[in-house]
Amino acid sequence: MTMRRRDIEAGDDPFAHVDDVAELRRMAAYFRNLADDNGARLLKAEASASRNRQELEQKTRGFSLLSRLSYEVSATEEPAFVAGIVTGHLNGMLNMNRSVVLLRNGDGSFGVLGAAGYGETERQGLAGLRLHPPKAVARERRVISTLAPSTQMDRAVFDGLAIRYFMAVPVIADGQVKAVIVTGRMRERLPFLPPLNSADLETVSAISGFFGAYLARHSLILRDRERINDVERLVVERTAEIERQRGLLDDSLHQLRETQQQLVLREKLASLGQLMAGVAHEIRNPLNFINNFSELSSELAVEIEEMMEPVLGHVGVEAHDALIDTFAMLRSNLERIATHGRRADNIVNKMLQHSRGDSYVAEGCDLNALLTESIDFALASMRSKDPLFEVAVFQDFDPALGMVTLAPQEISRVFVNLLSNGFYALSQRRAQASADYSPSMVVSTRRKNHMVEVRLRDNGVGMSAQIKEHIFTPFFSTKPTGEGTGLGLSLSYDIIVNGLGGAIEVDSRENEFCEFVICLPV
Repeated sequence: MTMRRRDIEAGDDPFAHVDDVAELRRMAAYFRNLADDNGARLLKAEASASRNRQELEQKTRGFSLLSRLSYEVSATEEPAFVAGIVTGHLNGMLNMNRSVVLLRNGDGSFGVLGAAGYGETERQGLAGLRLHPPKAVARERRVISTLAPSTQMDRAVFDGLAIRYFMAVPVIADGQVKAVIVTGRMRERLPFLPPLNSADLETVSAISGFFGAYLARHSLILRDRERINDVERLVVERTAEIERQRGLLDDSLHQLRETQQQLVLREKLASLGQLMAGVAHEIRNPLNFINNFSELSSELAVEIEEMMEPVLGHVGVEAHDALIDTFAMLRSNLERIATHGRRADNIVNKMLQHSRGDSYVAEGCDLNALLTESIDFALASMRSKDPLFEVAVFQDFDPALGMVTLAPQEISRVFVNLLSNGFYALSQRRAQASADYSPSMVVSTRRKNHMVEVRLRDNGVGMSAQIKEHIFTPFFSTKPTGEGTGLGLSLSYDIIVNGLGGAIEVDSRENEFCEFVICLPV
């Protein structure tokens, strides 16, 4: 009798219809097969449950890894630092030998941004790699999962990374493949480790999505930083430009005020020149009377002395000597009055010459005598300001110079100006120097071919190279405010160079000397 499973109902005795031992044996074999079949199904169910449990654990570890990465990494971290963290976690979670993050360069190649599982020497070799991952990853943005490189390009890339069995996942940021995450092993299976599976692929894909989001945020932060830096740089540049413009305006305002003061002072000097001319004319009349009457008085004194000669023989010796001494003293006084009268007349003439306008009228003159008069005039002007001023003036004039054709009024202005400046420099150094300092001025003349050279050298305070560059600039002055107009040397330069066609040079060293050299055509 053949027994089928459907013939046995619940509650029936399975052995009720057994007639012989052979049938019993067939039934025992049947149940053994049934038990084996159920056991196999149970094993399959347990294996499926184990795989599901492993996949769930892998996904849980993946989510845990993403949470840990989100906690450890901020958008402001450097990409290389983040790549190092990502590769290290990949090796630890997926039991990989090596993991690498490749970052796209500007030329389309990829370089190693971060790596884990390499020694120090291998890391140095990775630093200079320029790789081109499979086109499916870099261009078509597909995930490559394989147990071995499939093309020659794949082999070249992963030989360079020293990885044989791998997964390569693109990192998308801003709609472009910015990087590639590669993780793998040197052998297909390590001892007691399962092969790469879809859960591993999902984990790496999730991490690539995290890294892509990080790159996008980091790129935004860098752009924001660049904008902020550009704005800050623009603010600094604008501020500097404003400060520069403000400085220029301040300088212009200062120069304008100085120019205004100098113009006012020049007008005052012009008015003073007119006043000086008027005073000189007024002085000339009584001075002429003094000079004339001093000459007449001298003649009268001589006549009286001659008329008294007959009488002197009839007086005593003492009266005779007294009269002789009186007449001698009278003649001496009259001669001194005449001498100082002539000197005063020369001063008045100079005052009139300096009060006139520019004429540049050439005429014959004795340049040596003109220099002597200029020295006397400048020295008298200096002593009027400083009665205790003393200076040794050495005149080294060329005796063969003779008469030269010049504009005496204008050249006299130049000499007086330069001599006055020299005496001022001497007084300044005298106030600073020791007691053994001796102020001196050397004035010399020489004829050289068709030129006359005049040198004026003093041992005063001198001047620096910076000041020497600007001394002929209008309104430039080293004197305190109110003492100098800044026009004297510029006018002297204009007279010598532009008016008379000559040249003027200066040589000086601070606290040693200052020398002006004037060359005049004759």
